[in-house]
Parts: sequence; C-alpha cells; structure tokens
Amino acid sequence: MNHPVFRCRQRAQAILLSVRGFSMAELWSILDVRRDAISGWIDRWESEGLLGLYDRPRTGRPTLYTAAEVDLLKTLVDEEPRQIKTAQTKLAEMTQKVASTSTLKRLLKKSSNISGNGCVNH
Repeated sequence: MNHPVFRCRQRAQAILLSVRGFSMAELWSILDVRRDAISGWIDRWESEGLLGLYDRPRTGRPTLYTAAEVDLLKTLVDEEPRQIKTAQTKLAEMTQKVASTSTLKRLLKKSSNISGNGCVNH
C-alpha cells in the first residue's frame, strides 16, 4: 500500500482489513471514515476491482481555458515570472477571456502538478 495518493491507499487499506475479517464498525473506527463511504469502497472493489479504488471524474464548472491557452499562460509567466498581472493582461488580450490572478495562479499550480494529483492516473 504505497500508492502516491492517500485516498487510494486508504481505500486499499479498508479492503485489506475487510478481507482479514474486520467488522464495518472496526473499519469505521480505525479509518475515521463514514460507514457508507467504506461500504461504497468495498462495493466498488467487488464490481470494478483495482479501478474501483480510484476517484471518479467529478462534475463541475467547465474549464475557462483550453490546454493550449494554459500552455500560453505558462509561456507568458516564464517571460516575466514576477509579473503575473502582465501575463494576465496579455492572456486576456490574446484569448478575449478574463480571469482573476488567483484563478491564473491556481491554473499554473494545477498544470505543474498534473502527473501527481488525484487517483485518476492509472
């Protein structure tokens, strides 16, 4: 159980403990997770196997920028790393899309961590 993502490790641990005979109440106490969540993990394990341990895609707001536009943002920030507002202005002019500096910082952070976040990397 050395998966890089905590949630996957935790789900695998719940499955292993369940197979070893731990009751649902014991699992709930050990893992400090709601009973219905643990039950769902076990059900997904039984129906989907290993893939059942991974997070499923979640619905949410559509992304504002395409992958190419995020790459453009990274290029603009690389030109002047300490001037995100300059990159923000240039990106708005080039894409006709406006976003706050906090949104742009979040996009930059997310794009630099894509290979190591969440359980979606199988």
